[in-house]
Amino acid sequence: MTTYRTLFAFTIYTLATLLHSISSAKENLDRSEEAVLERVSNEVKYLASDELAGRDVGTPGIDAAAEYIRSEFKKMEIASGVEDGSYYQPFDITGQKDVIEEETSLVLTGPDGTKHELKIGDQYQPQLTGSDGSVEGELVFVGYGISADEHDFDEYADVDVTDKIVIALRREPQQDDPESVFDGLENSNYARIATKLGFAGAKEAKALILVNDWYTTEKEEGDVLATPDLFGSRGNAVPFAHMKQSVLEKILKASPVTLESGEKLDTIKAISDHIDEELQPLSQPLSNWKGSYQLKSDTSKLVGNNVIGVIEGEGPHADETIVIGGHYDHLGMGLFGSRTPGRVEVHNGADDNATGTVAVVELARRFAASDEKPSRRLVFIGFSGEERGLIGSRYYVDNPVVPIESTVAMINFDMIGWLRDDALTIYGAGTSPDFREVIEAAGTDSGLDLKPIAAGFAGSDHLPFQQRQVPALFLHTGLTSTYHTPDDDYETLNMPGCVRVIDYSEDLIKELLKLEEAPTFAGAGSRPARRRTAYLGARINFSDEITGLYVEDVTDDSPASAAGLKTGDVIVASGDKALKTREDLLEMLQENRAGDELVLKVQRGDDTLEVMVTLGRTPR
Repeated sequence: MTTYRTLFAFTIYTLATLLHSISSAKENLDRSEEAVLERVSNEVKYLASDELAGRDVGTPGIDAAAEYIRSEFKKMEIASGVEDGSYYQPFDITGQKDVIEEETSLVLTGPDGTKHELKIGDQYQPQLTGSDGSVEGELVFVGYGISADEHDFDEYADVDVTDKIVIALRREPQQDDPESVFDGLENSNYARIATKLGFAGAKEAKALILVNDWYTTEKEEGDVLATPDLFGSRGNAVPFAHMKQSVLEKILKASPVTLESGEKLDTIKAISDHIDEELQPLSQPLSNWKGSYQLKSDTSKLVGNNVIGVIEGEGPHADETIVIGGHYDHLGMGLFGSRTPGRVEVHNGADDNATGTVAVVELARRFAASDEKPSRRLVFIGFSGEERGLIGSRYYVDNPVVPIESTVAMINFDMIGWLRDDALTIYGAGTSPDFREVIEAAGTDSGLDLKPIAAGFAGSDHLPFQQRQVPALFLHTGLTSTYHTPDDDYETLNMPGCVRVIDYSEDLIKELLKLEEAPTFAGAGSRPARRRTAYLGARINFSDEITGLYVEDVTDDSPASAAGLKTGDVIVASGDKALKTREDLLEMLQENRAGDELVLKVQRGDDTLEVMVTLGRTPR
């Protein structure tokens, strides 16, 4: 089995080999088209390699990525932006949640009052996706825990689970039937853990106990318990545990599922077969069984590092600063933020954001190799912790290496490896009245179809700068089907297109350096920067297989909840405007204010509804 220690040793060797192959002296920087493409390609390939294991925070892989950035700054004689000369600006990151086993328990009480304390790691495994706490309640079996109106299959319809602990099977009915209404042999969204948790919470259950279905046990994994962090660790769902089939089988022997005919089903296979054949729910209380579940966890602290290099300016504007940045962290094995939570694999993050990281480094090289000093200070930053909530960039603006008040512009690179039809989107064009002219002047000979967008797009490292009234641009070639999946690999990228974006960006920075006056701040696009984005209150799954915005969960007491949106709904339009992507949703929320009323077109099963929603204010 490959360990992080083995990967780290191999990574350091690979890094040393890579760096040796790249021209190191400033005066020898090869600017030929072939050399640049080879250099940039090799570096993206390295950052997105399995050896770096997805560059998750707190791992050897991200340490190696940070060392790559620092090594390149050193080679080009770019000064450390940190006083101690290390180039590293450390900050704390909230790490993985861990179960405190001695304060975690699952106890089942049978009809005769006998208590059965299950063995952690052997008979059950607590799941950190659920919230901490201590709950007690009657046990209710809810089949697969699915509420699918479009299939006339609602396993919560005829059973009251309020303040109860529900037991549900993994996956969904008819799993080995190509004609299954649940997407044939593929798992539909109803098989997702998050969907099951959403249904349990919406029905006011106290906790969810998940049990492996027969298909998983007999045809795939066996009756294996998931590690506590396998399904992620958001901790915002009902308390959640994974229990062995053998435990549920013992319960069923004492309290079998009873059909209307009086027939009793006392095995998981018999229950599954009946549901598959009839496609009718078998939900019912498990007679006189009760459960008590307690989960206690703590959260570790990790250290992240922004990697900062500085090229000082020369002339009357030398004290003004332009920040050029991009994040170098990614999702590791995908336990945080993956769009394919069932695939616990290395998420290499080639586009997100090895491409942006290499852009920052390549631009630093080019300006360091120039015979002329820039007219303004250039600060190059590889941010960490972006995937955990822009932690590194937020830390930087609160603890800048040069005064934030003298930072006159910021350029952010995040996902520039999928140039299609020559289209380069530049968010934040409206954050300064000077930006449109600069953007156009830089693109004169680029051949790119520049698409300046006034607003800033909230999801990357330019946002903290805009919130501190620094004009900021975000260069982006668009979301893709591989975004936040294990398929975001080097082989999927358009590397010549990536180089074209870097070439354009060099000219963009030069145009900023030419400005006689520093860019002035005009807000985060068409509205003032301090106005918060309107709030809907629904967690959306942006799935390539669904045309629209799939509602994975609805927040209590939110505008979405008040409007009657439900888990499983698909929002397809706002008024006459189709909603398909993350950008569509963000644009809708940015263009409207709290209190605005929108008519959303919603697909609910086979029905199309119009839902009136009154947007709220984003919670702080």
